[in-house]
Amino acid sequence: MTKNKSLTGKNTINYYCYIIFALKAYNMKIIFFVNISGLFTLFNKTFDAYI
Repeated sequence: MTKNKSLTGKNTINYYCYIIFALKAYNMKIIFFVNISGLFTLFNKTFDAYI
């Protein structure tokens, strides 16, 4: 009984860690996407300037 309890406790800890990691990854993806879009807009501006 105690073994199962400790296992579920470990699983909940892993679950919370996973949620935190997922949120961090999500935020990083948003930042990454913003940076990529910023680079593309910069590239488009320079391209328009050359034309």
